[in-house]
Amino acid sequence: MTPAGRGGNTGAMSLPPGPGAANAPIPVSAARLLQEGQSRMKRGDFAEAADLAQVMLRADPRSADAWVLLCSALIRMGSADDDRALADALAAVPVTNPAHTMLAAERCRVLAKRGRYGEAVELARMLEAHIKLTPRQNDILSSAYTTAGLFEDGLRLAEQATAFLADDPSAAYNHALALRHLGRIDEATVAFEEIVARNPAHSLAWFSLADCQRWTPERNHISAIEAVLAGPGLTAEDGARLNYALFKEAHSAGQNDLAWRSLAEGARIANARAPYNTAERTAFTEGLIKTFRGGLKAPPADGPEPIPIFIIGLPRSGTTLVERIFSAHPDVTDMGETHGFSLALRDAAGLQRFGEIDFESLQRMGGVDWADVGQRYLRSLDYRKPGTRFFTEKLPHNYHLAGPMRLAFPQARFVHLRRAPMDSLFGAYKILFGEGSYVWSYRFEDLAAAYGLYRRITDHWRVELGESFVDLTLENLIADPETQIRQLLDRTGLAFHEACLSPHEAKGGVSTASSTQVRQPINSQGVGAWRRYAEGFEPLRRMLEAGGFVDASGDPVW
Repeated sequence: MTPAGRGGNTGAMSLPPGPGAANAPIPVSAARLLQEGQSRMKRGDFAEAADLAQVMLRADPRSADAWVLLCSALIRMGSADDDRALADALAAVPVTNPAHTMLAAERCRVLAKRGRYGEAVELARMLEAHIKLTPRQNDILSSAYTTAGLFEDGLRLAEQATAFLADDPSAAYNHALALRHLGRIDEATVAFEEIVARNPAHSLAWFSLADCQRWTPERNHISAIEAVLAGPGLTAEDGARLNYALFKEAHSAGQNDLAWRSLAEGARIANARAPYNTAERTAFTEGLIKTFRGGLKAPPADGPEPIPIFIIGLPRSGTTLVERIFSAHPDVTDMGETHGFSLALRDAAGLQRFGEIDFESLQRMGGVDWADVGQRYLRSLDYRKPGTRFFTEKLPHNYHLAGPMRLAFPQARFVHLRRAPMDSLFGAYKILFGEGSYVWSYRFEDLAAAYGLYRRITDHWRVELGESFVDLTLENLIADPETQIRQLLDRTGLAFHEACLSPHEAKGGVSTASSTQVRQPINSQGVGAWRRYAEGFEPLRRMLEAGGFVDASGDPVW
């Protein structure tokens, strides 16, 4: 759930034919086409640049310049074809060509961005072992490692990159981000501040900096962020990031009116860029309920090890805190957030390589070999190989997939985090999520609709999965941590371990929006936090009350 630009396939893109295909005549020289393609890239005309690259490749399918142009254009467009193009480019461009290594490094980053962490890390390790990487390639691989949750490797390569690219914003940002994920918050704060001092319009650095500290009336960047927002040349993405950064700092500094205006504007921009399709998600939820009914309620089987503990719930509901509780236990390996299960399910069902599991995907589930899904998923984790009896997978929106997960892993445990609805939805509303994630979180109507669907599917899994589905209410955990943690460990088959009572001391990086908060002892600071903006949130409260989820005071109805 880290911040990122939202890409999207902007249209069908046919890739060039392979060697031996009929070649179309080229109206002008390849050099002129390449120059024109590069000019279009600078202007932001990525689709047109990709078209020119394909013309060049029809004439010369092994042209490194044309492949670089095509792959660069598809990546900048956010096209679903970018990985396929990179794979084809690596097959066409000789290993001896310097462009081959650059394309391979970019493929690491694309694979990691799409959740194929194991493939990304395998390719990155190979490049490190056999190639003398340039500073830019170190920067690219640093980003891939960090996205895959290998924060120490990400920081290692980021330090190598910044040693030669000291004034480069990309390298500096990846270095600062790795520091923050590893809990080196003060160093990360300084690093982000140095970036914005040199590049005041670096919206992503402002966004990440805002999450590093609890800002005060005496120490904040509110005026500086407002000045950037008032300046020229901002994209919609910049506007969203800067408004969310301004909300975070104004909220911390106690400037509630400014905080609310900034949050509402940031959410408005984010919603316009990625609207939520309620009808589509309703059909998907109903399809899950219909498809995965019956045969899931047997107690968790002993099964082969390692045994997954799937931590699920809404974002900002306490899933990262519970992950840290488990990661403090010597019999548990923390695998972070991966997309490995949904990708394994897609692969086993013969679906396209990338994309979400949706209603149409459900039609392909009937013939799936669930043991094969489980094995594919475990292979996707080989790059971090769980070495303990249990491992955790903490991806909140996997609450959709609890039924399929149970079929793939009869021995699995599920820990479902519940949080008071108004606090939970405020927690989601105040975050600008990464690419394509939680697009329901930017508009009250969508928040209410998505929450209703979430309650429907988790109510279904609670009945279907029986004792393997463990509910844990965040407010109860905060009020009585020791009792709740002892019960949690017992219900998931783990012996009590004293270190689990101090999850803020657990080692390991955290990549989510909670990376700063979970390094503090368990506390009640977030309980009732939505009430500071109760007037603004009143329309949402009324919608949830109408759905039977809260009462007239906004308190939960379970």
